[in-house]
Amino acid sequence: MRILLVVTALLVLTTAAAQASETVPVIEWDGRVDYATLGYLEKRLDEAVDAGAPILIWRLDSPGGELDAVRGIIELLRSSPLPVVIWVGPGGAVLGDEALPVGFAAAGLFGSESAVFGTGRPLTVTGGQLSELEPRNRAYLDELGALAAAEAERSSYNEGWAVLLARGLVSLTVWELETYDVGDGSADNPGELVKLLDGRPLNYPGHPSFNTQTWVLREIKTDILWEVLSFIVNPNVAFALFLFAMFAFAFTATNPGGFFTPVMGSVLLLVSLLAFDYLPLGWLGLLFVVASMVLFTLEVLLGTRGILAIFALGALFAGGLTFYSPGTTSVSLVVLVPSLAVTGVFFLIAVSGGLVAKLRAKSIGSGELVGELGVTTTNFGKRRRGKVKLKGDLWPATALAPLERGTHIRVRGIEGVHLLVEPYTEQDQT
Repeated sequence: MRILLVVTALLVLTTAAAQASETVPVIEWDGRVDYATLGYLEKRLDEAVDAGAPILIWRLDSPGGELDAVRGIIELLRSSPLPVVIWVGPGGAVLGDEALPVGFAAAGLFGSESAVFGTGRPLTVTGGQLSELEPRNRAYLDELGALAAAEAERSSYNEGWAVLLARGLVSLTVWELETYDVGDGSADNPGELVKLLDGRPLNYPGHPSFNTQTWVLREIKTDILWEVLSFIVNPNVAFALFLFAMFAFAFTATNPGGFFTPVMGSVLLLVSLLAFDYLPLGWLGLLFVVASMVLFTLEVLLGTRGILAIFALGALFAGGLTFYSPGTTSVSLVVLVPSLAVTGVFFLIAVSGGLVAKLRAKSIGSGELVGELGVTTTNFGKRRRGKVKLKGDLWPATALAPLERGTHIRVRGIEGVHLLVEPYTEQDQT
């Protein structure tokens, strides 16, 4: 009797283990497909493989995205160690533009009844022929159409309809998608999808089919970290964050004594480096941008009458053009040109301040400011560097001891173009 109980228990445990091994993760992504999406999918795939999942179900709702990132996602799907099935849902979900080749590259493309595939831009008559209203460059749409056709062919879908969908010329329901052979069927939820997949060959090497009756779905929600990452892992946003970080460090170098600016620069730098971990960064472009900030800083400190500033602007422009690896993504000229203008204005103000300081240096050199009274406008911390207001003007200064903002001071001497100051009280006068 005991032997029978032991055998029964072992069978129960074996069955439970088998069912646990059939747990299928359901991941989700809402919004543009970009480099953050690529990182997200790669992470979830690794988790699914480690858990021994038979397939991965990806709920996708995306109007489009970054074409180079899409190529990376397609490569990941094609080389995935397990099939990835895409379900476009729930109701009202969209799969359009750059996101469509991702759907064609998956092991299966399904959707809810009210899902929409393709953006369906209107057509106009030009010279007696229908022509598409292309909001973007025609060559870009040709490239997108070719990518969609290639992935459709590899998955045995209808290439012609795949191109029409990707170029935005048509918009199809899930039923039409299956009718025109560019999709695999309709399911209103992942549970229905699992039933639909039972015994059905997938668009995956070897065309495997599964007994899905023992599958248990485990939904994995997208946390807010990935939503934030999706914003910063944008080629233009990441470039702007890095540029602002360089601004902060350059400002700190030319205006020592502050606390907020270097902290802000450090935070922006860390955030931009996080974004660069997902982007195809071009190290040459990065060096150009850093070099431009160094040249701008030297212009402020040395006052070369704009010579170094011109080289700095050239280095910044070259850096913007080569900031990412060739043949991948790039910084938009809509972002790069204003960045040059903002940088020029920023350092023009700083250079003007540097020139004024040089004019003031004549007064400093004559020693006529020694003994003058003023007040601190910044805190003088451990470095004892800051600014003081003297005769209606702001002056860079070095304190003989740490001082708080608003402290009355007296000039004791000169150190380069910095005033040496000490605290002053009315008692000192007596």
